[in-house]
Amino acid sequence: MFDVKKLTLGEVAKIEELSGQPITAIGEDEAPKGKTMAAVAFVVKRRQILAAGGKVSEFTWNDACSLTFAEASELIGVGKSTAEGSDEAPDGDPTTATAASTPKSSARKTSRGSSSKQA
Repeated sequence: MFDVKKLTLGEVAKIEELSGQPITAIGEDEAPKGKTMAAVAFVVKRRQILAAGGKVSEFTWNDACSLTFAEASELIGVGKSTAEGSDEAPDGDPTTATAASTPKSSARKTSRGSSSKQA
């Protein structure tokens, strides 16, 4: 499961913009999930692509919206138990889980093209 605390502010803003909900809605049972899951999958997949040396343009918002619920769940780690390798928090709250899909690279490209260290 991804870790909300490890998202950049830009990624949080993008998820909120695309989903039309605050990031805190991720853990709310009553909150709509379609756009939110697509937005999270969009950000997570783009991180994976960047970590692999690819270009973010390889995965679009339409690509994220075309994922099935099962594909999006697998991509972002929803429903994985701790025994399956998920880093989901013991309380089951996805906003407190650690990132399964966070890039392992210590440096990443910023929007201006310069390299910056990732915490």
